[in-house]
Amino acid sequence: MPVLFEDVLQKASKKLEVNPQIINSQPQVSEEAKFLPIKVTVVKDMNKVKVDSLIGKGMYLFALKHLLTKMVSVLEKHKWYVIHAANGVSFPTSDDPVICLNFNSEHNYDFKGGWGKKNGNIIMPISPTRLLITQIGSNMPLARLDHSEHWSKFFRKIIIEHVHRYVYAIEPQKGMLAINPRRIDAALFEKEKSIMAGWHEEQMEAEAQLI
Repeated sequence: MPVLFEDVLQKASKKLEVNPQIINSQPQVSEEAKFLPIKVTVVKDMNKVKVDSLIGKGMYLFALKHLLTKMVSVLEKHKWYVIHAANGVSFPTSDDPVICLNFNSEHNYDFKGGWGKKNGNIIMPISPTRLLITQIGSNMPLARLDHSEHWSKFFRKIIIEHVHRYVYAIEPQKGMLAINPRRIDAALFEKEKSIMAGWHEEQMEAEAQLI
C-alpha cells in the first residue's frame, strides 16, 4: 500500500507542477471510494499532496468489493474444471479455502501462486465430493485427476495445510493433525478473543477520526 500511494502521489505531484490550478477543482468521489478510509490533504502553497490511511476494516471491505465486482471478470478467462473425489475420500474446506498453488511435484510446491503465474493452479473445494480447479495459461491432465484416489488425497492434504484456523468437514478427517498440527495456546486464544471483542468499535472510531 505505501508503494501504491507513493506512485500515485508522484504522478499527482507532476500534474500539479504543470497545472497548479487543478487544486481548486471539485474532487470526484466514486461509490467504491466511500469504503476507503483515506484522508487526502493538499498543501497549496507547496504544491504537495499528503495521504493518510488506515489499514483495517474499511480497507478490507473496499478490497473485497473491488475484487468481487471489478476483478472477477479475470476468472472468466480461465478454463475451469470440476474434480470429483474418489470413493472413500471427502474434501474438507476451511477458513481460507481458495488455494493459489505453485506445483512442481507432490513434494515440491507452495501457496504463492496467483492469477498471473503461468502453469499455476487455483483450487477451491465446493462440496465434500467436488472441487473447482484451473491451470493458468495451459490445459490440465483432467482425466488422471478426476475420481483418482491418489490425487483426491493430495488435494485433501493441501486443503488442510492451507487452513488459517479452522477446518470444516462433514466427517472426521483421519490424519488431519499429522498434516497440520493443532496449536494449544490459552494465552494466544485469550489475546485474540480480546482483540476481536473490541475490534469493530475501535475500527469505526479510528476511521471516524481519520475522515
